[in-house]
Amino acid sequence: MHLCCLHPLKSCPTTDTPFSAQKTVSSADAIMSSVLVPRSLFRCSPLADSETEYLLQLASQVPIQVIRRAQLDNGSIHWTLATDDADVVMYQGNDATNMANTWCTITEVQATLEEAAALFAGDTPVEYERNHKALASDVLDCYKLYTLNPDVGVYWSVLQSPAPALANPRDFCFLQSQGEFEHAGHRGFVVAKMSVTVSGCPDLQDSHGYVRGLLYPSGFVFTELGSRRPGYVQVTHVVQVDPLGKTKLPPWIYKRGMATRVKGLRQVGHQLRLNRLSQAAFRTPDQLVPKDTRTKCFLCQCAFRRVFVKKCRCRLCGEVMCHTCCKHWPLVVAGIPTTVRICSSCALKPNLHEYKARGNVMELL
Repeated sequence: MHLCCLHPLKSCPTTDTPFSAQKTVSSADAIMSSVLVPRSLFRCSPLADSETEYLLQLASQVPIQVIRRAQLDNGSIHWTLATDDADVVMYQGNDATNMANTWCTITEVQATLEEAAALFAGDTPVEYERNHKALASDVLDCYKLYTLNPDVGVYWSVLQSPAPALANPRDFCFLQSQGEFEHAGHRGFVVAKMSVTVSGCPDLQDSHGYVRGLLYPSGFVFTELGSRRPGYVQVTHVVQVDPLGKTKLPPWIYKRGMATRVKGLRQVGHQLRLNRLSQAAFRTPDQLVPKDTRTKCFLCQCAFRRVFVKKCRCRLCGEVMCHTCCKHWPLVVAGIPTTVRICSSCALKPNLHEYKARGNVMELL
């Protein structure tokens, strides 16, 4: 198995498109509205050279452990099928080396490794928080504590309790490292996490009621499916966690928590699509098909003569559609959250490179 650092995978080009201020809110404002813990509590003084060296060494080892744990056969964990919901399969694991609750969920999504890597890109705290919360609906708050290099950092995150009446939220201080690898002839990309202790991340149980949990090697493994399913990657999410705390929690709480994680894994495919659409070059208003030249929806052929069928236009192909075939998509373009009408046909395209740059003016409909 060969594992190498990502420096980085090439991402799709973005478009610089200004937006009307009254129709958008800044990413920073959206993130700050969900901050639960004052950032002043995290007093992240510079790490000692010995700490940095230790963390970087750990960062080179944890991804390999996660990749091995993600193997259903002949891996380091014995997996048993828990649920099979067609698009997402979930396994419960038995790891003889610890008493952690061990789960693995698997799905397949239309994407490239470069697009998968972009999900975890985030040079600033705002970008990291936005991306992290988009992939995990149970994240209440999160923060980037240290950046050791472009692929390695130390983070803090607090998760919503699956049973608030019985258990407090759990928070984690963890090392995260990511990189590209090759295994059994397939390229892959791994995002690995493991609990660490740093002085800049204090215990928050007395001040906020968060119980500090223990995260064993966990994370996401994206693997190209190659000829078996061209254009798709397999997404494997491995979670090994000990919630700690004074009270032993019943097994059903863990299963409920994993049900939330399964929902998050489904969100991966949706988020990949949102990112892909956000990077497209949209048509300017003068490049759209005039509404009065169409008497029916370009996709479903529904006639516009009916009162309840209103006309709208796709900002990618420019055609005139009904509202059912051309919906608003919540995108982040040039760093600004906004909504753009895109038809279902364009939204499902595996890549949008056919949409060449058509100008730098974006006026929302």
